[in-house]
Amino acid sequence: MNNSSYLEKRINQTVLFDLYSPILTKKQREVFELHELMDLSLGEIAEKTGISRQAAHDLLQRAIDRLTNLEHDLSFSKRVQQYEGYLERIREVTRSWQQELPESFVLQIDQIIDSLGEPHV
Repeated sequence: MNNSSYLEKRINQTVLFDLYSPILTKKQREVFELHELMDLSLGEIAEKTGISRQAAHDLLQRAIDRLTNLEHDLSFSKRVQQYEGYLERIREVTRSWQQELPESFVLQIDQIIDSLGEPHV
């Protein structure tokens, strides 16, 4: 696996974790955070949490499998990406018509989009 696809895979797993972590067990969340977010090795996780390296590996793998299955079943990440695309398209259309539209309208559209918080997934 090249560096680009490895990085992309880790980013995707982190996005899924942001969306679905409440559904994981406490231990799965902890191990995932330590490994993927804090970049600890399985051995370091085992030492820090008082479990075996194999248990850390198993918990991490179950967490990743659960996140992947949840996304497959629910598609929240895909929906958020579509939502962001729609918001960006609205901005583009508004900008392309900016000369013809009243300035207050363009400002209101921008404010509405900004107030939606533009989720970053």
